[in-house]
Amino acid sequence: MNKIKITDVHDVLHCIPGDINRPTLLSFYRHAGCPPCNLRIRELMLASEKLVQYNVQLYAVFESTP
Repeated sequence: MNKIKITDVHDVLHCIPGDINRPTLLSFYRHAGCPPCNLRIRELMLASEKLVQYNVQLYAVFESTP
């Protein structure tokens, strides 16, 4: 399995333990308390069966600290 490699705005390389041969949905969100962001996360949760059916790997990136 090859890792997904992305570089951020500070030129730091990040390796995601995913498969470059699978469809990937990489989503960016403002912060955990953002209502529109939470709505989108809920939509993705409701679509999870379909994402699994299409073998999609999903990664969510939040601006806020954990």
